[in-house]
Amino acid sequence: NADTGNGYADDASIFAARLDYAIAANLNAYGSFFWADRVGNAYGWGFLAPKDRTNVPSATVFGLYRGTSTVRVPTIPDNNLGWEIDAGFDWKLLEGLNVNFTAAYWQPGQWFNYACIDKANPTWLAAQGGGAANNWGTIPDRSIDPILGFELMLVGEF
Repeated sequence: NADTGNGYADDASIFAARLDYAIAANLNAYGSFFWADRVGNAYGWGFLAPKDRTNVPSATVFGLYRGTSTVRVPTIPDNNLGWEIDAGFDWKLLEGLNVNFTAAYWQPGQWFNYACIDKANPTWLAAQGGGAANNWGTIPDRSIDPILGFELMLVGEF
């Protein structure tokens, strides 16, 4: 949530766990695991498309929701949103000087294969992605690369 800075999820079942281990009085290590499944089944194949479909640069990200069509598109058959594993530490070097590090690995689930238009599909730009003959612009059996993230903070207070 942008107002509070806390994360939230709409229309998802989330299973998560975190384990902390105090290595020393000033050093805490942790690891977490997160799994999410979509609860609802109201989204159709090719629901997410690039923002500008007439002039699409390679850096354009998904942002257009194609949910207003009169063409009947089947709902997404897989509810797996993916899983994430994180690890990190909080280290108090001195009074008022802390180091925080987190590494994250997210593997998107099969839901995204059906929901997201794929530019490798030759008819992805056509209305409704070329229809049923071309999987509504998607490629359901493709593999999606994982997303890696790192955060390192040195926090000094005086």
